[in-house]
Amino acid sequence: MVSKEYLETARTLLRAAKNMTDRRIAGQLKALAED
Repeated sequence: MVSKEYLETARTLLRAAKNMTDRRIAGQLKALAED
């Protein structure tokens, strides 16, 4: 069984990765819109 700490760390990393991806996509859309 996977430990709770491991699951929480994985979830935090996934959330951070998603935030970075969302921000990058938003930046690209903004650049396209301003073109």
